[in-house]
Amino acid sequence: MKQIRILHISDIHFDKNNQDIFNNLIKKPFFETLKKENESKNIDLVFLTGDLINKGTGGFSTTDEAFRVFNDFFLEPLQQVLSIDKDNIIICPGNHDVNRTLDNTDDDNALYEDAKDHKKLSEIIKTYREIKSYPGLTKILPFKSFEKDYYKNANDSYITLFDSFHERKIQEIDIGILALNTAWSPLLNDSKILFGKDQIDIHRAKLSSNQLNILLSHYQLDNCLDLDTSISALTNPFNLCCCGHKHSTASHIIQNTTGNKIAYSFSKGLMQYNVNETDYNYLNGFSLLNLNIEETIKDINIQPYIYSKDFNKFVPDTLATGSYNFTHYDFAEKSIDFSAFDRTLYLHNIVAQAGKRYTPSLNVKVPIYQLLDNFSKKTSICQEFNEEINLLLNHKGNKTFTKELPDSAKRNFDENKINADRIDEYPSILPW
Repeated sequence: MKQIRILHISDIHFDKNNQDIFNNLIKKPFFETLKKENESKNIDLVFLTGDLINKGTGGFSTTDEAFRVFNDFFLEPLQQVLSIDKDNIIICPGNHDVNRTLDNTDDDNALYEDAKDHKKLSEIIKTYREIKSYPGLTKILPFKSFEKDYYKNANDSYITLFDSFHERKIQEIDIGILALNTAWSPLLNDSKILFGKDQIDIHRAKLSSNQLNILLSHYQLDNCLDLDTSISALTNPFNLCCCGHKHSTASHIIQNTTGNKIAYSFSKGLMQYNVNETDYNYLNGFSLLNLNIEETIKDINIQPYIYSKDFNKFVPDTLATGSYNFTHYDFAEKSIDFSAFDRTLYLHNIVAQAGKRYTPSLNVKVPIYQLLDNFSKKTSICQEFNEEINLLLNHKGNKTFTKELPDSAKRNFDENKINADRIDEYPSILPW
């Protein structure tokens, strides 16, 4: 069996101001932790899922300058600490990596109106692929120009305006990595991010021959506007999806209608203006992912880390994982029979999709009846057979939540289908 180790970072929000704070309270303890981890087992890939810089320019005179300084100040030292090939550091853009002042409102509005039509959106994605200025899309050009230059010596990286595809071979394992641009939208409303399924479909032929396929996106695809195809069908070729934007730790695994499983990792941020934060949900952090692979992926352990100001170091985030220090997902385990449950009980990302931030924990208590109205309106989510049924049970068989559900939501809930005796048969649906 071979193991691929991945470092997942997100939402650095690098800024010209307070770089001493970033250096002493983020970069230094972060690199010290990475050095120790890398000595115990080499990190093979690094993923940065967006918001590399802050507010479009990071306080610098131009966005181009911000990315140049970010490369010198963070990416190159990171490469040296890990002794990793720079081509194995994969980036995708977030909403803060976009300089919205570079496009005028009329071009933004025109692009949005065109993109609401699926056929026109498909034409936009297939036509505007070259890294150059287009009406309404100039905002993303500085990031894409930086990205294209960063991978200029990589033979197997294909950088386009809407997406970038990277083919890597690590330990003789063929890996396909699709880094989506979900930040090109002219909208500022996070709940309606423009995204075209062609950003994935264009690459399906390349994905078909890999042992491992990974999707990177700043935003969850649930937030995207153009989903005329279900999310499970859209993400079917992938084994792992890494996202950012939430600034909080979460992970889960979903089995779609074809039987394929995809694990999701959400990383905390590494923000210099966050060092005095006391709310656990907003503390700085990152995640390490260990993937065990035979002919295909066998299982994955996700180990989140969190910043401790008291010790000025990053420590395992046991609140997110429990006493094991990591969350284990088995790709070979049977999944639960979702047909026994009402569709309204399929909760995706739990409180996060209800407009709140969520951090998984053994002690999470969420009155489900407060969420049903939110989720019943998200039909695409309900159709995805998501696995957060553990909330209905609280923790291994405790059914207190079912008493709080309205009768309309209970009608197909059969407690005999899941109980404390059977729950251990299905560890892959549990986040602890």
